[in-house]
Amino acid sequence: MTSRHRSTQPKLKLVVLGATGATGQLIVSQALEQGHHVTALARHSEGVAASHPQLQVVAFDVLNPNVDLDPVVADADAVLSALGSRERRPTTVYSSGVQRIAKAMQDQGVRRLLCISSDGIDVPAGLPWPQRVVLCQIIQRIYRHQYADMVRMESCLRSSSLDWTVIRAPRLTDGPPMGHTRVFVIEPIPDGGSLRRADLAQFMIDAVNQPETLGRLAHHASPRRQSL
Repeated sequence: MTSRHRSTQPKLKLVVLGATGATGQLIVSQALEQGHHVTALARHSEGVAASHPQLQVVAFDVLNPNVDLDPVVADADAVLSALGSRERRPTTVYSSGVQRIAKAMQDQGVRRLLCISSDGIDVPAGLPWPQRVVLCQIIQRIYRHQYADMVRMESCLRSSSLDWTVIRAPRLTDGPPMGHTRVFVIEPIPDGGSLRRADLAQFMIDAVNQPETLGRLAHHASPRRQSL
């Protein structure tokens, strides 16, 4: 399927994890532009640049077990996780964050959860040999700790009763949205290139009400010829 802008879905109450990251900031700003109510969770809440009457900012450290998330997710329509780690050492940011938010969601009867993962986790069948070498010998080694925790995150979601979607994204780039991207459910995109963060943010908002993505891996990318 394809992803086009803009969203025409009903106004939502969204909770955004990782709201100060490059993608998280775009999710927050685009959701507010479209009239949604947003609760932005960030380790350093002062880093949330947006200011809006429909925005609530909550300080949240995924590795701090003392923060009560139940009131944060209560009455939310969906939770969107843009959690990430820039460090190359072992991490549990992805899995710990999702486990904690998933428990609060289950306690509060909130079901829809969307998370960002990476296409680099797996080696697609039929990947040309030069690209396979780069992926296996360079990319997977550099990001091995992040990928390992993304796998734990995905496993946690599969064993939950939530209506989850994992968006596996390729190399993310900055810039305005392309406005037309490709989404393959389950299978990788054979000719996928990079992806603008702005497009990823918009797709996460749109996918809240896309039942075909429930309990699925959604591979999202721009056609390679458009990713230059």
